[in-house]
Amino acid sequence: MRQGASRVTTNISVNVEAVNGLRVRAVWTWSELAMKAGISPATRSKLRSGRPLSVRTIRAVAKALDVRASEIVQLPKEAGRASEREPNAVGAA
Repeated sequence: MRQGASRVTTNISVNVEAVNGLRVRAVWTWSELAMKAGISPATRSKLRSGRPLSVRTIRAVAKALDVRASEIVQLPKEAGRASEREPNAVGAA
């Protein structure tokens, strides 16, 4: 790593079902996807089990699958709930 360069360490979970569906559609094994994304067997294992991955890894997997990274990211459960609420629903009759 270059001096002064920083590495993104934020870990994000992926939607394993979405990744698996895209992988199956491409007719690839998990090993083939890992090879095309340039990820190690250990990282492939993390991907398959839904454990958090680095942004860099998610981007590499998305690129290999020819989709946007946002299409394979697992959103936090709280994020969906907040957007579904009505702003003035409390006390409205």
